[in-house]
Amino acid sequence: MASTRGAVTRGMGALAVAGLVLLGWSGTGHAFSGDPVTLTGTVACDTNTGHQLVSWTLHNPSGSSLTVDSAAVDAGGLTAGSTIDATATLTPNPVANGASATGQTAATGDATGDYHLVVGYTFADSDPTVDGEVVLPGGCAQVVVTTTAPATTTTVAAKPAAAAAAAAAPRFTG
Repeated sequence: MASTRGAVTRGMGALAVAGLVLLGWSGTGHAFSGDPVTLTGTVACDTNTGHQLVSWTLHNPSGSSLTVDSAAVDAGGLTAGSTIDATATLTPNPVANGASATGQTAATGDATGDYHLVVGYTFADSDPTVDGEVVLPGGCAQVVVTTTAPATTTTVAAKPAAAAAAAAAPRFTG
């Protein structure tokens, strides 16, 4: 089976999904009958960790099954903060025609800018790539909830002094 490497361009179109999501795809040298493979991402703030979580979805309407060979984060477009994950695991793998694979990556809560996941995949006759991008808004922080127990007071009734004295000093008659 001969393999031809797909050429990648980074032409970007915009799509709004739970934040700004940009995606792009372009390839040459691969024969498939369906639509191009797409990669989309959504960003959410995890207030338990203070990280920005990016959920990725690779959709395969190509007409044939594909195998994901790599999924590497490209954080070169970040203007602040950093990536936590260098790669993503997309499952299931291989991805059947008409199916999708999903995975997740994370960046620091203060990360802002362009954050890419570059996915290399294989058909029987080619090795194209797809590049998905999200714009990280930053401002994600861990929320720490502190609870304070209410102060409690115990009140004990005091015995009258005369009754206490009478019980302490017995009388003798006789």
